[in-house]
Amino acid sequence: MRPLLRTFSLELVLIALLKLTASVLTFVNPLILDMLIGYVNSEDPIWKGLLFAFTMFFSSMVESLLNGQYDYLINAVYQKALKLSSTARGQFTTGEIVNLMSVDTQRVMDYMQVFNLLWVTPLLIGIAIYLLWGQLGVATMGGVGVMLL
Repeated sequence: MRPLLRTFSLELVLIALLKLTASVLTFVNPLILDMLIGYVNSEDPIWKGLLFAFTMFFSSMVESLLNGQYDYLINAVYQKALKLSSTARGQFTTGEIVNLMSVDTQRVMDYMQVFNLLWVTPLLIGIAIYLLWGQLGVATMGGVGVMLL
């Protein structure tokens, strides 16, 4: 696994940044929706409501684009890890190559998916609890307590 990390370190950092940005954008729409609901109840000019609606649309588009790029980069690293030079192909038997393609590459793919989930999930949970606290106050702890059971 370490040779793969050394080989693809730049790509893995880019994948992590894409995942972080897309994950944070997940929380933009609920915040803007709250602002849009506040706008409906106010006397603000119409351009403000249109700005909120456009921002919701734009953030969803950017989130989808980043998730697509995230998946593409993971696939590109996966495909590059599978490529063997002609000399390397001559050094391995067919069984070893089949094993590499079926088992070892699946481990690489699983690692790339799970690694980003390990660090981004606590961040997303923290943001969600913070936003819930802003809406519900102390009642948030009741929901968190039930989830922990």
